[in-house]
Amino acid sequence: MSSTGITVRYIPRAPVVEKMYPYGLFLHGASDLPPPNFPFGPSHAFGLKGDVGNNIAYLDEQTVIYPAGANTIIYNTESKVQRFIPVTDKCEGITAMALSGNKRYVAVSERGERPVCNVYDTHSLRRKKSLVAPETESKEFVCVAFSSDARYIITQSGAPDWTLYYWSWEKSKLMSTVRTANTPVDRTGAGLYPPAQNAAGSGASPANAGSVMVGGTTPGIGGIASVVASATQAAAASATAVASGAALGGAVSQISFNPSDPAQLCAVGNGVFKLFRYQDGTLKAFSFQKVEPKNYLCHCWVPEDRIVVGTEDGKLFLFESNGEQRAEIQHLHSSTLTPIRIQALLGYSKGFICGGSGGSVAIYERNDELPTGVVGQATQSAVVTAQGAAGAAAPSAPAKEFYKKGREFLLHDKVMVMSLALSPSEDNVICSVDTCQIFSMMLASTEMKVGPLV
Repeated sequence: MSSTGITVRYIPRAPVVEKMYPYGLFLHGASDLPPPNFPFGPSHAFGLKGDVGNNIAYLDEQTVIYPAGANTIIYNTESKVQRFIPVTDKCEGITAMALSGNKRYVAVSERGERPVCNVYDTHSLRRKKSLVAPETESKEFVCVAFSSDARYIITQSGAPDWTLYYWSWEKSKLMSTVRTANTPVDRTGAGLYPPAQNAAGSGASPANAGSVMVGGTTPGIGGIASVVASATQAAAASATAVASGAALGGAVSQISFNPSDPAQLCAVGNGVFKLFRYQDGTLKAFSFQKVEPKNYLCHCWVPEDRIVVGTEDGKLFLFESNGEQRAEIQHLHSSTLTPIRIQALLGYSKGFICGGSGGSVAIYERNDELPTGVVGQATQSAVVTAQGAAGAAAPSAPAKEFYKKGREFLLHDKVMVMSLALSPSEDNVICSVDTCQIFSMMLASTEMKVGPLV
């Protein structure tokens, strides 16, 4: 394998052979692809496309799904077998991914002349629907999400439109749209993901960003390969731009449905925290409570229809579903007590999981031990304060409204955790990092077991 090619292993009718193609050509659908009756098929793809929003998910306890090059990969961690969902012919790169709650469908957004979101059956791997954004200047959807009942999909276009689309996807019906950001901002300024061309390096195809090779190796799932230096540098530059206050108030980084109400949506981003409700055929914003302008990078829904929002300066905000702020947590590194940039949040039955800079993955659980009537509590790992709508001290709140930091997994101090996924049993967590690797953690074990997903 060289720095200009990727080795794809094929299983033919005859003995196993290997064929070298120029990097990305076979996977991206170049003109010199094998003919339709070519008797070979891809057997294994190495790497992870790191600039895709929400780029890792569990299908079941042994199977994960993620993008690599110009394919969506379904990988069985026990049998080591991969199945492939290739992009469409005119695709310029995968930009976002989402798995339905029932695990039956995966939505894959593609960059092109117009943004496209394709919905695939995870069993047959057949495409069910294609959702194409009408009349937009943007070329991509930067975020996509399913409703909890898998009947609806929301997609978020990028610059310069920043428009949220609400779909009844099985009918291919666009139900409503709404503008989520007022200022056209380059995606890099949002500090979300490195732009595809930077992540891929100067000579790589955008569709294959995140699967580039450095020093003759590919950043593999097992973490054996070398670090993708260009992706790390792009992420660092993005973080520096945001830290300097560049373009605050523009880009959207994540969208979601309320798990218990598919008519309620949430969008967060650089200076953006908005709640919408689908009513009378339109999406209407509500909860005009003033919040501190920050770079809100991610959010998740937790029990009792509350929202946890994370920021680039290490703050966690707890909101009611009506937008009322209930608590604030300063998320600090356990040993250095320095703020951790919060890049990924994942809600689960006991609380939420938080991932970010310094390779940190922390578990927050509901603090049932906090006495009723206590407004704030300071610990070494977090500072928790209850607040009213205007930031003043709120009336005494039940203890269940607060969260305490429990276990913390540290992958490597030089990596950024980008996405998180929890197994159906809630025993294992997998995360993708900005060096285009995937790691797994065992929550059920009494020992802290962290390792590359192989």
